[in-house]
Amino acid sequence: MTQNWLKNKRLTTLAAIFGLLIFFHWTGLLSPLESWLSRFISPVAVRFYDWGADINRVYTKVTAKEDNQTALDELTRQNAELLRDAAELRETRAENDILRQYLNFFTANHYDYRLADVVAREVVEQSASQRNKLIINRGFKDGLRENLAVVNSLGLVVGRLTRVKESLSEVSLLVDPACRLAVSVQSENGVSGLADGESGLTVKISFIPQTVKVAVDQLVVTAGLENDVPGGLVIGRVSQVDQASNELWQEAVVEPAADLDNLKIVAVIVPPLQLWP
Repeated sequence: MTQNWLKNKRLTTLAAIFGLLIFFHWTGLLSPLESWLSRFISPVAVRFYDWGADINRVYTKVTAKEDNQTALDELTRQNAELLRDAAELRETRAENDILRQYLNFFTANHYDYRLADVVAREVVEQSASQRNKLIINRGFKDGLRENLAVVNSLGLVVGRLTRVKESLSEVSLLVDPACRLAVSVQSENGVSGLADGESGLTVKISFIPQTVKVAVDQLVVTAGLENDVPGGLVIGRVSQVDQASNELWQEAVVEPAADLDNLKIVAVIVPPLQLWP
């Protein structure tokens, strides 16, 4: 009971003091004291205000910098996504164009074929002249076998199969010595010869009789003399004729019609069980 009485007495005393201060303030009796306190407290208050303003400015700058960095990071992410989507769209359009060209070619010629992706370009040596073999993702299980002709989306010959495994095959490009094809030069004489790669750089036709006239720019196609390769597939055009290599035979250099450097999808022509007509 004594404690409650003391507590009530303190509250009463404080209330009375606050009441007197309010009364003295409104009557002006505290004006001299308030003026003195104001002169003493004002510099301190101004200093605290300046400190608060400085802290607020620093906080605002830091927050703004963090917000700008966050916005920049988001824009960078969105830009990367847009670039990725654009690249995927271009790749898809390019692939669709290639597939459409293949469809047009094979529909017009009624060939059976297997589309294949190029999965690697074999480098036998460091020399660029040896980088003339492709690895494709089709093999025995897809009905392929060695010596079949390989063409691009326009039906231009790029090489032939020289090694076939279960699910992978090796394509020797036209300029590779392992790629040998019976070809025909479309001239008045309809001369035939054997074409193979030379030094990994060009295609050479050998065993052309000296009595036959072969001219630059004449078209070279497959001769149709092999069971595995149909006739009339475009190889390229004659770029050079060498008549001095042998008394009986002359040779011709052929510029391949197909781009052999940027192959992503190829087609392997699969003949029926019977021979080509």
